[in-house]
Amino acid sequence: MSPSGIYPAQNIAGLESLLYLSKTLSFSVASFNPYERASFGFYSEMEWATLSEIRLYASVLLSTRYEGSYLAVYPYRYPIYLRVSEPLDRQHTHRKIRAAIFDYMDRYSWQHGVFRGVSAPPAFGGGSYDFRNNAIRPSWQRVLYSQIDIEDHLLMRGLSTLLRAIMLWRHAQFAEEAINTIYISLEASFSLIMRALKARGIKNPTSKNAAKFVRDAFFEETPEMRYFEEFYDNRIKSLHPESRFGLFPHAPAMIDDFIHLRDSLIAIYTYLLSGLIDPSLLQQTMAQKNRHDEQMYGTTLQLTRLWRADPKRRV
Repeated sequence: MSPSGIYPAQNIAGLESLLYLSKTLSFSVASFNPYERASFGFYSEMEWATLSEIRLYASVLLSTRYEGSYLAVYPYRYPIYLRVSEPLDRQHTHRKIRAAIFDYMDRYSWQHGVFRGVSAPPAFGGGSYDFRNNAIRPSWQRVLYSQIDIEDHLLMRGLSTLLRAIMLWRHAQFAEEAINTIYISLEASFSLIMRALKARGIKNPTSKNAAKFVRDAFFEETPEMRYFEEFYDNRIKSLHPESRFGLFPHAPAMIDDFIHLRDSLIAIYTYLLSGLIDPSLLQQTMAQKNRHDEQMYGTTLQLTRLWRADPKRRV
């Protein structure tokens, strides 16, 4: 994992994956399917991570606490292939994998081959990692990981572009590219909601139906609009240098555009996958509406506790 990212200050280990985080060398482990590329039915050289890796990274990102925390999962593109038979939640397994990485890198200098020009981790002379305490909800991460279906390529494209947009945002000179990339994730989230509405019996759902879906999900009382209507014009201006809005040598976008979309999409993907809504987000919504009728949530709402995933809400 690159020191360009921001990570939770705790290991995340499951039966199939691992995010190992330490001051000198952090790494992720995910199962590898050598036939994954062949199963796509098309050819691309733009793959930056396997679907299993994206599943792990996305489950971590989506479990970020809404207030007081910010994460940017930032893996290197090129993996090391290992045969691991021990459970990934054991410390001795972590030590073996760590040792194998050092053995591999001992045979090459960091600037050799694929890593040339790439910032190194601390163990190989690079900058320090940035860790955040109490950054995620571990129970949410496990639920979200279990709900991410790597066979759902629409979902995976949306999560992949969200992760990469946040990686790009770590570099000020690529802020425009970060916004353009997060627009793709926004479009994927719209398609997922349209699919959910069709499954609920709406034959020809519209962008207004999608916006209402979000309003209902998060108990918002906002004017009737299309899905993220306020970003539609800016998306045209950003992706089309010349359009009906004029000519633009730079994308006419604002920093707050990205921040709003990033936070909104994290909340939306989390809800779509699990029905989970961050208590701080609900508290903010209630404060904005100045409403305290907690019975609308089905029971007395304890805003300090975790919401449990409601299977009926999953789409």
